[in-house]
Amino acid sequence: MYNYIVKLEIANDKKREEFDLRTIKSEIQKAIDKYHALKTVRNKKSLTFSVEQKVLEIKIESPVQLDVPSKALAKFTRLLLELSPALAGTINNGRVFQSVQTSIPPSDIDRISSCDTLKKIIDLFCGELQTNANLELQRKIKALLFNVEEVID
Repeated sequence: MYNYIVKLEIANDKKREEFDLRTIKSEIQKAIDKYHALKTVRNKKSLTFSVEQKVLEIKIESPVQLDVPSKALAKFTRLLLELSPALAGTINNGRVFQSVQTSIPPSDIDRISSCDTLKKIIDLFCGELQTNANLELQRKIKALLFNVEEVID
């Protein structure tokens, strides 16, 4: 089994500040229960969650390796939208959530291909979405690649 932790936040910057994810905790659990009951999902994953005001953390247990773990949550997100109409008002560019962090166990890091890594770096540096987390990650990658010590204030 492969284990991942994906941290999600509301994609819409303005709504993110207003929307408290804890208010839909029961709908999140119902969406996970419905997801687990589906018969049409390939390589069925097991989902568990924890929720804070601004961050929804989903733990994914998958029988197969996932190149982009957050993509495995598309069906779950559709189910959650059905159960929680309040989320419909947070949609931005067709997205409810954006992934702010994905944790992969160290033993699985070596299984990620160089091509997938390069694609992720290109998305990070050339993608349209420039969040503070992305800018910080860009800074760290540049420091690592160019052997520069970061100055910590």
